[in-house]
Amino acid sequence: MTHSGFLSRRLFSEIDRLRNDPDLKMCFYFEDNENYDSRIINGHISPRSFPYKYGSFKVKIILPMEYPFRMPGIEFLTPIYHLQIKSRDNKFFGLCCDGCEDWRPTTTLSQLIKTVVSRTNQTDATAISKPKNLGAYQHYVRDKDDYWKTVMNMIEKHACRRTDEPIISLKFMTKRIIRKQIGYDSEKINQLSLSISLQ
Repeated sequence: MTHSGFLSRRLFSEIDRLRNDPDLKMCFYFEDNENYDSRIINGHISPRSFPYKYGSFKVKIILPMEYPFRMPGIEFLTPIYHLQIKSRDNKFFGLCCDGCEDWRPTTTLSQLIKTVVSRTNQTDATAISKPKNLGAYQHYVRDKDDYWKTVMNMIEKHACRRTDEPIISLKFMTKRIIRKQIGYDSEKINQLSLSISLQ
């Protein structure tokens, strides 16, 4: 079997797993795209940690020519402010897994996505030994409350709807309705000295 034939079979199997893996469906929505030879896979990750659980984030998985011997790249198409996600030229890259020491040719795309979601769920700066976004980390250390306000503003402004939104974001939508009814926008509310949980 030629390398391209093996790659086509492998990619077909990977796409099938992205569509049908029940564990993966809890944290990743695969966007159907008939052009699998493009080496680009799009989808949305849905973190479970606060406050990222209130949105989903579109990602692009870029398969290098050397795939599966070289790890795919992960690019966040949805702007996200996170300790583990680096931005470059106004693009956000999933460098939380860049140069992942655990990558092997047998590693599946499902496993890679689960790793990205797991790293996105890590929101405690004290538990992260090597933050990828040094600017966000310095912001967190300098002014934790302002850091979380920035995170919330980015989520509210840019995050996509979740496929499980009716369940997961009822609280978030209620807050948004209340904010609108009392005539305060996010900027004004963030100027109030409230704890993050009350905003």
